[in-house]
Amino acid sequence: MTRRHWLALLLGIAALLLLGRAVAEVVVERRWYAALGPGALDVWRAREAALWLLRGLCAAVAAAVCFANLYGVVSSVEKVVLPRRLGDLEIGETVPGRRLLWSAAAISLAIGALLALPLDTWMPVVALGAGASFGEIEPFTGHDLAFHVHWLPLEHALYTWALFVLLAVGALVLACYALTPGLRIVRGRIRMSGHVRRHVTVLGVGLLLLLAWGHRLDAFGLLVAGSGEGGLFTYADHRIGLPIRFALAVLTGLSSLAVLRAGWAGQPRLAFWVVTGVLVVTFASRWLAPVVVTQLTAPDELTRLQASYAATRALYTRRAYAADAVTAAPAGYGLDSLAALSGATSVWDPAVLLRAMERLRRGGAAVGDVGWAAGPDGALRAIVVERPAVTPTEDTLPEFTVVTVDAVRTESDGSPLAVTSDSRPLSDAGRGVRVLVHPDAIGPAVMSDPAQGIVGDPVVGWGARLAHAWARRDLRLAFSVALERTASPELVLRRDPRERLRALVPFFTQGEAIYPALHADSLHWIVHLYAATDAYPLSGHWAVTRRERSYFQHAAVAIVNAQSGAVQLVADAAPGALARVWIRRFPGLFQPRAALPPDLAGAIPPPIDAVLVQGWVFAQYGARGATSVAPRRLSGGAAGDSAAGLAPRAVTLLPLPAFARANGDSLPPLARAPVASWTIPLLDAASRVDGALIAVGGAAPRTLWMPANGAFPRWPELTERMREVTTPVLEPARAAPEPNAPRPATTPPAGTVRGQLRALPVRGALTFLQPTYDQSRDAPAVAAVALATADSVRAGRSLSGVLGGVVIPGDTTSGTDRLGRARSLYDVMRQALQRGDWARFGAALDSLGAAVGARPR
Repeated sequence: MTRRHWLALLLGIAALLLLGRAVAEVVVERRWYAALGPGALDVWRAREAALWLLRGLCAAVAAAVCFANLYGVVSSVEKVVLPRRLGDLEIGETVPGRRLLWSAAAISLAIGALLALPLDTWMPVVALGAGASFGEIEPFTGHDLAFHVHWLPLEHALYTWALFVLLAVGALVLACYALTPGLRIVRGRIRMSGHVRRHVTVLGVGLLLLLAWGHRLDAFGLLVAGSGEGGLFTYADHRIGLPIRFALAVLTGLSSLAVLRAGWAGQPRLAFWVVTGVLVVTFASRWLAPVVVTQLTAPDELTRLQASYAATRALYTRRAYAADAVTAAPAGYGLDSLAALSGATSVWDPAVLLRAMERLRRGGAAVGDVGWAAGPDGALRAIVVERPAVTPTEDTLPEFTVVTVDAVRTESDGSPLAVTSDSRPLSDAGRGVRVLVHPDAIGPAVMSDPAQGIVGDPVVGWGARLAHAWARRDLRLAFSVALERTASPELVLRRDPRERLRALVPFFTQGEAIYPALHADSLHWIVHLYAATDAYPLSGHWAVTRRERSYFQHAAVAIVNAQSGAVQLVADAAPGALARVWIRRFPGLFQPRAALPPDLAGAIPPPIDAVLVQGWVFAQYGARGATSVAPRRLSGGAAGDSAAGLAPRAVTLLPLPAFARANGDSLPPLARAPVASWTIPLLDAASRVDGALIAVGGAAPRTLWMPANGAFPRWPELTERMREVTTPVLEPARAAPEPNAPRPATTPPAGTVRGQLRALPVRGALTFLQPTYDQSRDAPAVAAVALATADSVRAGRSLSGVLGGVVIPGDTTSGTDRLGRARSLYDVMRQALQRGDWARFGAALDSLGAAVGARPR
């Protein structure tokens, strides 16, 4: 065999190996999706069909463009002579024109296939094929919102791909011409033959057409990111920006015809001036015209014109982030009494509890976030999962430790109290669980599964093993002795819950936190799923889950079994328009809420990511139908110390409201029991508590709005009063001041940090609770708990100690307490008056009014 034959053989073997690996990957992927059920297999089929359609059409287009250009190059070459060597004699051989054409066709097909491989924008293709529609028309261009959310992202991907193809083909054409006399450099100047000039002109016309296409996409892009503050779509964008960009698209398209005519006729100067004129007009119209028009419009008139566009943004922003779904809490909603707090609310912020557990147990690192569940007695419990400190071998599954902690009570020293049946200490509490699927799991695992309960690939035949070995480039899988000795072997891939969900529901965005939950002696991972996009028009933009979004709504809950890898997906009862597209397209993926086990349904925490952005939007724009909104803002973490780790919020068990139970009559019985919830206090312009958003978890997540039915001071003063009552508890040796003496400055001892200040609904009114932690020891511990109602603020070493002396809202505070509070506030007012501190004087005056029962105005 000659050297050429050996080279052809090696290339054929390499192509066969690559093709075999591609086929093996397809086979392995299909088997993995099939193991998860018919719904998952439907996702795989839809993805593969969309990719084949998209890549096939684009490969055909790229191959046709490439062949047309190569044909132009071949037709300009009179003949191609290749050297042939016969012994010591070198002979030139002329290549026939037919062989050149066939070679050009083969090269074009190969290049077209390679250029189409990077395209992976398959989800818009599936959505459009399923007839995606929001049923709502965007008012400025008259398109359905699905056009912006699904079609335009696909068009952007095609535009970018077309530009890349044109540049790649253009570079190939110029390289080919450089090998011929048609393109050469003479005395520092580029010389082209007439054929080459016309060919280059056609490529330039292609670039102009792509520029026209880009103007069209930029016009629609104004609706997503306008020129106003925060991307607001403005009057100038509507009346100037949109028409100019559409006109530029038409003008650029027509100018390409003039450039083609000039280049074909050999008039390069005319072509140059046409292109220069297009660029000048583009710059002047896109960037200078809006500025000039804005400057020429009177400020009052411009403000009046902008008002309607701001109202449009408010409308679309509320829809995009489900602020319209916020409903008013029913009258009297919340816990029945303050005494109910003793079993319903956690004294631990999640980050602090995780830190305390890691330092006290010293057995490993915490995995995921803190899970929450109601115990048999109805009291709130926290669930913490720890991974082992020593990594097991590849053939052994790690044994995680699941510890259940009393979320309300603590040990006598304030450290976490483990819930065990035999009163074991925290260091020995918990039970070991062999975990197959867990966060940060790497690589596949081979499991024996006689009961067929594990969701994996049953690699019982040599063909399946060969497919896995070829796909993973690991021949040990094909000839593994361990696999042959394993009874009913299952090869489990994607053992990280996030990786598993990314493959199963790639059209949904995962929440930041992973929560553990226990059900039937099995460990589960709970992940919230969201429908999100940055292509939704006319709405505000917020950074959620580490990316800027213009649409973000809760869509479903994913529950992954840590022992088997099975995935349960429960969709929202009333999902948003974007989530509905995928739920209707893949109905087999989701199961009804009634099929969810009751204890699992109760362990689902509120969707923190969605509720946070929902709170931002609600604070700024209000709920549905709001014409004028009083300015509100989120309280944020200013009430606590950043060292305590304030997010996510601590949980309280709250009942489902009556209308949620009525709308969710298919829920299992325990799902109607109190579920994990948390709140976001909102402040008015004067920094007083205006109310609180209440995020209710469970199988029917809700967001409620409860106005503040009480005379609370401003938020800074409320936090200061909580500090004042907490400091004596932390320093019990400090002598109490005389009744008429000025109150001394209160400074908490070193090493103590304040936790999250929470607003809790009790009998239709808000009650505030704030723990303080002692971090001077090796592990954080609860040092004090402060509780504030509309007419009293108390603190104690524990929540039960505080509840023993606090008056329930609605009862009358004793005259002695109220008189002492009024005297203290009077002293503060006199001192502030002497110093001229009017801000402090006003705050004390408002507090005095609250103390005597008068609501501040």
